[in-house]
Amino acid sequence: MFTNEEGRTFLPTARTIWESLLQGETKIEETGTIDGEASHEVFDRLRKDAEKHGENLFRELHTKHQEGIRNEREKGRYAFHVRRQALNRIGLPEVRQFRIKKLDEEEKEWQVALQQREHVFPELQPICLLFVEASNG
Repeated sequence: MFTNEEGRTFLPTARTIWESLLQGETKIEETGTIDGEASHEVFDRLRKDAEKHGENLFRELHTKHQEGIRNEREKGRYAFHVRRQALNRIGLPEVRQFRIKKLDEEEKEWQVALQQREHVFPELQPICLLFVEASNG
């Protein structure tokens, strides 16, 4: 995220700056740091901006994740149903009951794991905070 001193956010500019930094060819000169209350104020302001701009992205990712979980649940239920039908064709009742019991246990474990993956929470981790100035020249 790139925010100018007036508080306007420029996402494409942020992407360009980030890619330039990752290439390693950009000349960077450290001219100073801020600390104390000033750094907390800047961090809090940038965090709020990032949360605001990231909310739609999180919703979009969350929706895709939920759709993926729904698809996986449908496929899994069908797979367990087919396996259960196959087990019901086993002739020996003791063997059939043992295998169905094992399948039930496996299905419960699968449901618990899927349910745990269903719950996601947004986490915002700043990688680095920079004040960017163009050099004279």
